Amino acid sequence: MNRLLIKAGRLFNGDRASEVKENQYVVVSGNLIESVTDREPEGPFDQVLDFHDKTVLPGLIDAHTHLAFNGRESLFKLYLDPRDKLCFEAVDSVRKTLLSGVTTCRDVGGFNYLDVSLKKFIEQGILIGPRMFVSGKMITATGGHCYVIATEANGPAEMRAAVREQIKNGADMIKLMATGGGASPGQHLEAVQLELDEIRAAVEVAHSNFRRVGVHAHGAAGIKRVVEGGVDIVDHASLLDEDGAKMMADKGVFMVITPGHESMFPNLDPDWTRRMMPLRSRAAKTLEIARKHGVKICMGTDAGGNPYAPHGKISVCLEELVKTGMTPKEAIISVTSMAAECIGVQDRLGTIAPGKLADIAVFEGNPLSDITDIARVAAVIKDGKLIQG
Repeated sequence: MNRLLIKAGRLFNGDRASEVKENQYVVVSGNLIESVTDREPEGPFDQVLDFHDKTVLPGLIDAHTHLAFNGRESLFKLYLDPRDKLCFEAVDSVRKTLLSGVTTCRDVGGFNYLDVSLKKFIEQGILIGPRMFVSGKMITATGGHCYVIATEANGPAEMRAAVREQIKNGADMIKLMATGGGASPGQHLEAVQLELDEIRAAVEVAHSNFRRVGVHAHGAAGIKRVVEGGVDIVDHASLLDEDGAKMMADKGVFMVITPGHESMFPNLDPDWTRRMMPLRSRAAKTLEIARKHGVKICMGTDAGGNPYAPHGKISVCLEELVKTGMTPKEAIISVTSMAAECIGVQDRLGTIAPGKLADIAVFEGNPLSDITDIARVAAVIKDGKLIQG
């Protein structure tokens, strides 16, 4: 079994109770972390990686991606493109994502189960990309958000059938669309598109099959309805209010905040600016409310989900998160240990600790003191194998 020694000038293990430690040594045996210590362990080692002047973190976890789409064009254009085009673009997208330090993605809606195929071929070693936890098709009401790529379902019976269909086709989790969204032209972002009995029916079937349920929801009314319906994760939660935050905290529901990449684009589409930028400008208030009530917060890039969401740019979203009020440490926790807990894989991912999978990202500088250093990826290790570095 291959044995690897990593020498870390600085190491943050991703645990909320931990701080950065200097001069640490990580031993990897096969695909698992064997030990983490401040004393150089004895060999022999098949490989030694010296990062004495760098910062070692757990592999980052992007809690909201759409890897089947290119992040440059509207979903309402892309769904008309040949499947072969989407496939070849996705090969590039998963590679860019992994090389940005993201070793795991919660992928929350693709095109005709392309996400399931990407996951399979990455696991088989045919493609280079992050480990993926996939939802299959999104489930929406007739004409609901992203209806052109989703499974449309109305009423509890159809919702149950739609959930079962996703599970049959390889979904690790379920994704519902409960309010309007920016990627669907003309929709009001606060429109509530699912009824309570529909949400409860979907959750019942998903939980019976050991799948978590995440839900797209922007508006406060939609957020409260889905939490009442028993979901596990609220994606975006852009207009979260005090009551909604208290409900989420009381029920242990995760929030996946999506700060956006708009700072990269000087010329935004006028309709996008009108409909979406008020949500972005409200991000600091949303984060303040969530933190006040103790909501569990993860971060997702929404990469691929709209024309302003490029792949491989998690650094931009983490910088935005710090601008809205998080410390660099809190931001990094939102894409490591907290994200692993959100997905339900905290027993094997999210921290650098003995027995965990050896997913590790290495950065120049120190992202815990200057979050912009998160863009300076020096090396990526996934499943104990050096991908870049």
